[in-house]
Amino acid sequence: SPRPRAAGSSVSWREGVGLDLAEPLRQAAIEGLREVLHSGPVQGYPLVDVEFTILAVEGEPGDFTKVALKVAGANAVRQALQAARPAMLEPIMETEINVPEESLGDVIGELNSRGGRIIEIDNHDHFSRITADVPLQRLFGYTTALRSATKGRGSFAMKSSRYDTMV
Repeated sequence: SPRPRAAGSSVSWREGVGLDLAEPLRQAAIEGLREVLHSGPVQGYPLVDVEFTILAVEGEPGDFTKVALKVAGANAVRQALQAARPAMLEPIMETEINVPEESLGDVIGELNSRGGRIIEIDNHDHFSRITADVPLQRLFGYTTALRSATKGRGSFAMKSSRYDTMV
């Protein structure tokens, strides 16, 4: 199941399931699930913010080995992921851009072309401060574009905001 952004991933047993298994065997199944999280189905990137619950273990308790349960756990995750629609997340940066008022339109246009989302615009003493969320990947080369749009009078700073689905 998906979890809220930045909640992390978790693996657990459904209540009452696997109680007849020794703890090392239970941990082996969880380890198999967790190993798959490190290299996910989308370009091999880790899976984040997902929850896996082991619903059942079929067979007789004496038939299981650590290796068998670890492989079974990993295979169960792979099968579940084939049915799911995982998405790639990318870093979103909160940017603060200060520009002369006469350059505001050009700078907003440039931000929009880079997939930016304007959060706020404040005007003070012939300067505008724009706060916007922009995907990090789309900010490469932005300093040059900002200088061109503002004739060298604009500045910007950025900080990490969150991860979001790639567009």
